[in-house]
Amino acid sequence: MPGMAEELLDRVLREIRERRRAAQAAYEESRRLEQALAALEPAGRRGRSPAPAPRRRSRERQPRAAPGANREAIAALVSERPGVTVGEIAEATDITRSTVTTTLKRLVDAGEIERASLPAGGTGYRAAAAAGHSVAAADAADRPPAEQPASA
Repeated sequence: MPGMAEELLDRVLREIRERRRAAQAAYEESRRLEQALAALEPAGRRGRSPAPAPRRRSRERQPRAAPGANREAIAALVSERPGVTVGEIAEATDITRSTVTTTLKRLVDAGEIERASLPAGGTGYRAAAAAGHSVAAADAADRPPAEQPASA
């Protein structure tokens, strides 16, 4: 039995020494890194927290579009994709949401496009019904024959 205790003690001491050597190496590496940081930091910044990142605008400024270019791009997209939302238009055209919203309001007021309630509950936009056709007639033309209301 005493031989077993000595073996256990030797093994524990060996493990402690190995762990101490590994910890010493990590400690020395940490000291070297601290010295390197101190050498690289400007004198006035030592001991302070890192400088905050510069503030960036969420969107880079782009050159101004030619007069009517946004209106044409938005109207064309609405004609191609009935039910398109403000976010989808902004993403597809790379025009800011605020500009898209303002332009859509003007197009709706001019009667060129109209708002449409989407099945999922949002609001989309579509080209205004052709002259002489009502919105209900345009909706009926989009529905399959089984869903069309009975005519009187």
